[in-house]
Amino acid sequence: MRAYELAVLRERLNREGATIGASIPEQVIIDGAEYPLRQAVIRLTGGESLTDSERLEVTELKRALRQVRRAHIDRLEDDACTFDMGADIVETVTGIDRALNALDGIGAPDVETQARHQEAVNQKRWMAFLREALGHDRTGRRR
Repeated sequence: MRAYELAVLRERLNREGATIGASIPEQVIIDGAEYPLRQAVIRLTGGESLTDSERLEVTELKRALRQVRRAHIDRLEDDACTFDMGADIVETVTGIDRALNALDGIGAPDVETQARHQEAVNQKRWMAFLREALGHDRTGRRR
């Protein structure tokens, strides 16, 4: 593969929004065995809450996917790789990135919940500051 072709493929990988429209691969090979990635992502992201074993599975799956992603990128940079092979690798890597994005969002609170929590934390901090500035102890009495 020529240097400019490799640059084109690298740009595709690093492009902002590269995962938009990308499909999660049906299967990936993890530690020499085929793993049904798309089915697993749908199963793990479809429920409201995860069990402890599912959380562990998500953690291990993300770690394994990052290793598979790195191996694919190393193959892309191999001198024996053709442009067509590189394009297939880029498609697989963007699909893996899409799966990682979906798995990263599992269990994270939504924006509204985060905003309410941050507002409560800010209000507590503000009240503690006012008590200190006005010379009140924790019970509300002046010192």
